[in-house]
Amino acid sequence: MTTKSKLRQLILLLGDWLLLYASLAAALLIRYRHWPEPDLWQQHTAIFNWLFIVWLLIFYVANLYNLNILAKGPRFTERVIKAIVPAGLLSLIIFYLLPAVTIAPKTNLLIFSLIYTGSFLAWRHLWRHSLRKTLPRNNVLLIGYNQMADELWQLLNNAPHLGYKPRLLFTRNDDQSPVGWTVIRQADQLAAAIKDYHINTLVIVDHYRADEQINQILFSLLPLNLTYLTLSSFYEQLTGKVPLAAIGQLWFLENLNLTEKRWYLTAKRGFDVVVATIGLIITAPLWPLIALIIKISSRGPIIFQQQRLGRNNQSFTIYKFRTMKITGNDFQPTGDNDQRITAGGRWLRQTRLDEIPQLINIIKGDMSFIGPRPERPELIANLTKELPFYHVRGLIRPGITGWDQVSGEYHSPSLEDTYKKLQHDLFYLKNCSIYLDLTIILKTLTTVLSREGK
Repeated sequence: MTTKSKLRQLILLLGDWLLLYASLAAALLIRYRHWPEPDLWQQHTAIFNWLFIVWLLIFYVANLYNLNILAKGPRFTERVIKAIVPAGLLSLIIFYLLPAVTIAPKTNLLIFSLIYTGSFLAWRHLWRHSLRKTLPRNNVLLIGYNQMADELWQLLNNAPHLGYKPRLLFTRNDDQSPVGWTVIRQADQLAAAIKDYHINTLVIVDHYRADEQINQILFSLLPLNLTYLTLSSFYEQLTGKVPLAAIGQLWFLENLNLTEKRWYLTAKRGFDVVVATIGLIITAPLWPLIALIIKISSRGPIIFQQQRLGRNNQSFTIYKFRTMKITGNDFQPTGDNDQRITAGGRWLRQTRLDEIPQLINIIKGDMSFIGPRPERPELIANLTKELPFYHVRGLIRPGITGWDQVSGEYHSPSLEDTYKKLQHDLFYLKNCSIYLDLTIILKTLTTVLSREGK
């Protein structure tokens, strides 16, 4: 990212931050019919200071500081509303969880949220309009062609908000002529084409990285300050998935050294135990109510138990509140709009309350809050035969939520969708960190509060 882009993001962040306080002042002015006195202002900012941090974090997770998405992304207003609604709901929950809060949360928070939503949309649309005219486009040259290259090329064409425009393809293979692409087949034409088409980003398919002629040409172009990326890393950067078609056993040896992350894994385990214990205590009053909902919805046990495979593919019993009918249930993997899900069970799934008993699994060490979803042993046995490296996802503890669950798309039990889930799981194994875990937690909260869960 250029210095100019970083400065734009900083200005955007400062604008959002100042707008939060301006909206709070306006809300208090409307609520109390006079400019807020110091005591009143301090009383509100004592809690709103923390809420504003939560709001800005949610905006970050919702990609509202990604300049390319801000400038060119579709359904921008919808994206903003989907970030503000859960931020407001989470703020309301925080108000009621803190008994020391003495202000009127419902009225003040509602007025503030309405003012901020309107002013935020106006501010961001003005910024968005200016960005469209000034934000540079990265012109891409793809060196080499395969199935993953074609997938990436289509992605860039269909998502201009990512900020990359595919311009040229270089390949020596005459039989590879994708329709609609400007293709170069002679290496000696590369240098001139890069200048003529104003290329600033070169994406190289792995098998061309050892091509001496190509390397010599690209080396001679160093003064142009071009950005060089491998196809696999560029694909991973844009999609948040590992390109399975481009990796082999060596990739795992180079990228999945969990020994280097032992301090992170230790801290993560400590966090899991402490938070799961607190979670069990806090949610204890909900258990009788949830049990009543389950019993009213259908006959059967309150707690659903099933064998799953966890860390190092060791079997354990997973606990969940039952959300499906027992009668006529073949216990096949859940599909979209599954008719076996009860009315109460659908609500439990949307709010993720059905996951509460898994806090017991976390305390026992079977699971973590964040990680790949645990699967049934028979499914893993079959999938390992169909998908390469599927068993590797068992190197870490499975989780209640994970990178795949917050990817923005629902994956069915089909082999094609399982392939995509594995790509997300391997991305998490490679990049797992406190920062990524925090991102997943915030995205999960956003999904739950917006009631988009499955």
